[in-house]
This record gives sequence, C-alpha cells and structure tokens, in this order.
Amino acid sequence: MSLTLTSTGTNTLTIDGIAVRGDFVLNSTGSSCPYSGGPLVVGPHCTIDVIFTPSTGGTRTGTVVVTDDSDGVAGTTQAVQLSGTGTLSIADNAPGSQQSVSLNGIGEDFNFASSPNFVTTATVAAGQITSFGLTIGGVGGFNQTVTFTCSGNPRQSTCRVPAPTTVGSTPTTFLVLITTTPASSGAPLVQRLPPVPTLSPGLRVMLVLAVLLAGGAGALSRRDLRGGSRWQTAMVGLPWGHCSPCPWQDAAEPPPE
Repeated sequence: MSLTLTSTGTNTLTIDGIAVRGDFVLNSTGSSCPYSGGPLVVGPHCTIDVIFTPSTGGTRTGTVVVTDDSDGVAGTTQAVQLSGTGTLSIADNAPGSQQSVSLNGIGEDFNFASSPNFVTTATVAAGQITSFGLTIGGVGGFNQTVTFTCSGNPRQSTCRVPAPTTVGSTPTTFLVLITTTPASSGAPLVQRLPPVPTLSPGLRVMLVLAVLLAGGAGALSRRDLRGGSRWQTAMVGLPWGHCSPCPWQDAAEPPPE
C-alpha cells in the first residue's frame, strides 16, 4: 500500500526520518519519500510504500511515523495508523504444501488543505476578526472523530476552532477564526526615576554651605542691624562645622541686643 505525503505550508519541509511500527515494513522500491531524511518543497508530494507482514492471523495494526519540522518545530511527528487482516501460511502433508494466501492491508488516515475560496494569509487590524477555511476528508475508509487544536497564532490574538467532528470519506470544510485584541486606551506608562545617590561627607558640607548662603542672601536684602549681627555670627561659625569640642559650646549665650 502507498501513502502520500504533501507539504502544504509556505516553507520547505525538512524530513528527519520515516519509520514504521507493527506488522508492516517500509518498501524502498516503491517509495519516493526520503526514509532517512531530506527536504520536501511546498506543493509537490512524495509516496511512502509499506508492505503488510502479519505475525499472526486476524486483524493486525501498525503505524507509519514521519519526523519533520512541521510548523517550524524540529522533531515534530506525524503518525498514520495502519490495519490489515492476515492469514498465516500452513504447512501440511497435502500435495503442493506449503499453502499460502495473498495478504493486503488498508491504511486509514485523514488529510486537510486550505479551501480554494479562502485566503491563506491576511492583515488584520486590532480588534478585528478574520477566518481561514480548511477542507478535511478521510482516506482508506477512515471514519472517526477528529479533535482540532490551534497553535502558533500571533501575539495579542486568540484562535477558535470547531468542536470535535466526525470525518469520513466526504470532504468537509470548516473555519478557523482569529480574533485580535483591541488597541489599549489605558494610561501611559510612567517612567521611574533613578534613585538619588548617597552624598559623601565633603559634598554634604558643601550642600549645607550652599543652603546657608542662599538663605543668607535673602535675609541680607531685608536685614536690619540685628539681622546683620545674626548673619555675621552664622558666617563665623561655619569653619567650625566639624570641631569637637567646639570653642563656643561652653560659652554662655550672649545677651540679646
């Protein structure tokens, strides 16, 4: 039996490897897909050919696993379930023994692609909605419930897919809705100021001196005789800012003039 692998994205698909599990083996002569890895450009497809090799009678199952970089994620795996009914060869003493019966199996799967009447890319303004149409259908007798998920949608947007749907041989079209977040009208961000650095002792003395000089300059513009005396006393005391003990600490406070 043969399976078809198609690249439906916008970039070349890189296949890391193809393997089969269960009662099936890969047939290298009838396949065009690179089993050991290789590129698959957008649009064209390749085939994977498998041979049914049942280990016992009855219904047997298997899986074809393709490892690639689908959706830009390296190491992504795509799996196809296989099934077949086997009949073992029986050796007896009848003429012409051993008896054998031809065996075959059917691989069940589904595939999907962009619907012809819908766009595959769109530019959407903030707060608006756009839709993408996909067509899905079963192959090889597939008739099961398929659950949809959505990932990789742009930032500040939400993606909505349909509820689980039963997929059969008849193709069905469904919509994927992308809703963008409206533009924010909140208050602008406030930029924090850097912390005030710690001043060294020398800079603190200079700052105190500057404050005193600024205050004294204002006082001089409207001083009287008594105010001039106080300004002179303050100016004389500045050089002793760091003395211990200071000469005037034990002196009695002069009487007011």
